[in-house]
Amino acid sequence: MFRFQRDINSRSTVAEMSSTVKPEVSELSIPVPWGEIRGRAWGPEHGRPVLCLHGRSDNSGTFNTLIPLLPKECRYVAVDLAGHGLSSHRPAGVLYTFPANVADVRRIVDCLQWTTFTIIGHSMGGNIAALFSALYPEMVDAFILLDAYGFLPTDQKEIPKVMRQGMDEMLQYEKKTEEKKRVYTYEKAAESRDPGLLTSNRPCQLL
Repeated sequence: MFRFQRDINSRSTVAEMSSTVKPEVSELSIPVPWGEIRGRAWGPEHGRPVLCLHGRSDNSGTFNTLIPLLPKECRYVAVDLAGHGLSSHRPAGVLYTFPANVADVRRIVDCLQWTTFTIIGHSMGGNIAALFSALYPEMVDAFILLDAYGFLPTDQKEIPKVMRQGMDEMLQYEKKTEEKKRVYTYEKAAESRDPGLLTSNRPCQLL
């Protein structure tokens, strides 16, 4: 696990701040008990609501180049999930789990006053979208999964192993001192995300 150090301006209410990059995009800040969930919004305020959820180790920047290609009449909101992008990390000692992310989605749509909406989920975000849709089917009119990787191991014998691995990794991370935790510059963060399979690191820079 690593941190990408950036300054975050905390906000107590839902706020929309005009973007300096594209005038049609607005920044969002949604209050949660431990801080805020940050994100971006495109499209008319009263358009068909669409929530966009990114994958593991990504952020809302995943959708920056996709959303401009989608139907213009929709209201797209792409969020940084807890501990990603500009959103607040969960309190120390709290695990990052699918049920916790589903609860965050409910907090987000409640704050946006959406009663029904569409979800676009990439990778881990697709798993969150599927689980939310199973728990709150009356709230989801459609969901789109992009490269979702499967919710749990199909072999039930593997479930305890996977759960234990996740807990052990979190506990090991907690034992590290602040000095040992890695903090990346923008350039190093983009470089570390490049798996060597791409002809350009531009996608890494977008995230």
